[in-house]
Amino acid sequence: MGYKNLMIREEGKEGKAYWNKVGTLIDASNGKQYVKLYHIPNVLISVFEPREKNESGAYQQAPNQGQRPQDIDIDQDKDF
Repeated sequence: MGYKNLMIREEGKEGKAYWNKVGTLIDASNGKQYVKLYHIPNVLISVFEPREKNESGAYQQAPNQGQRPQDIDIDQDKDF
């Protein structure tokens, strides 16, 4: 499992840039990606590419849709 920081850049005094960490992008061992934003506690956001509609106009259902992976720890006290 890999992690990437989600950062925002803010201008400080005298034009100095400050980087503030607002969340984490999680590359899970199941091949999926998730985002944890620190200002929304206990929520894990799924990241996926949009699906195309089939001939009937409905979206195709992805495998394992709606299942939450057991190997993702969303504990607020964990420092990524």
